[in-house]
Amino acid sequence: MDRPVAASPTASRVTLRPDRFARIFLVVCVAACVWLAIPPARDYISTQSRAEQTRLELQQLQAEQRRLEAQSREMSRGTGLEEQARRQGLIGPSERSYVIEDLPQP
Repeated sequence: MDRPVAASPTASRVTLRPDRFARIFLVVCVAACVWLAIPPARDYISTQSRAEQTRLELQQLQAEQRRLEAQSREMSRGTGLEEQARRQGLIGPSERSYVIEDLPQP
């Protein structure tokens, strides 16, 4: 009876060649770098979007500020304040107010 020949202990060992190990290590390193770079890239993009929104809001606020400053300059002149009061239906201290009712409609 023939006995099966036992495999030598060195034949069952898996050997990893240095070039194959270097390739696997390189792939793992590149994958780790890409995985670590995704959150900062996402944050950068969202920050750029928020900065653009803030710039637009700043432009709107600056336009409103210019409008309000012009209105303030107009009001600081004597006639500007009086014109605004007249638009609101106010009269001067020496004036008399008249109300006309039942005017015909055109």
